[in-house]
Amino acid sequence: MGFFDFLKGDKRTFDTKDVSELIENLREEKDRPTRKAAEEALVRKGNSAVYPLIGALNDDDWRVREGCVRALGQIGDARAVPHLIQLFKDKKTRVQLWATDALILIGKKAIDPLTTALHDTDRRVKMGAIVALGEIQDASAIEALKELLNDTDEDIRSASQDAIDYIREK
Repeated sequence: MGFFDFLKGDKRTFDTKDVSELIENLREEKDRPTRKAAEEALVRKGNSAVYPLIGALNDDDWRVREGCVRALGQIGDARAVPHLIQLFKDKKTRVQLWATDALILIGKKAIDPLTTALHDTDRRVKMGAIVALGEIQDASAIEALKELLNDTDEDIRSASQDAIDYIREK
């Protein structure tokens, strides 16, 4: 399938591929349309793609990790949540940001694990959880966020207050 076939919307070729082939297509360094089509096909595979996508979150190629994160967020399966939270530690900032976005898309199913992540010793995990909880805007997270208002890290305290304020605005 060429680039112009992709632009015309012919994505049937990707739907016939198995999940592992689609994940491999996420590795295409210079071919964004192929990566995008593979990601969309993975989303269409739905829950059957969840475990292979979770497994690929450890891939050495950040493009693969990013595509898997984006697909998992759109699929919305709660089984991915703890693995997405661990990506707050990823060495590639954009993967960390996509993990946050994926957790926001998953929404209420992510609240309990994100609340637990507020107690993680890794600052990046705490901050990612704070941001995600704030964006999900569920009042059930306020009490857990309040606990961080006394944290020794000023940024953690400030982000927690911002998240609480944002949730209350809803």
